[in-house]
Amino acid sequence: MVYSKREIANNASTLNHAACERPKGGYGSKMMSAIASELPDGAWEMSALPDGQVQVTLSWRLP
Repeated sequence: MVYSKREIANNASTLNHAACERPKGGYGSKMMSAIASELPDGAWEMSALPDGQVQVTLSWRLP
């Protein structure tokens, strides 16, 4: 089984480290969930990078 993964860092959305806040789910989160649900074994996650950027990782199984 082969898996594919794409990672995208967005420097327009940053975290407030002092308040330990991360962006809340909105339209982008709903869209990523919809995209992942259409892919075989699709999943996505959002994570914070050390420089404050937000990274989104989308993964799925290739047929």
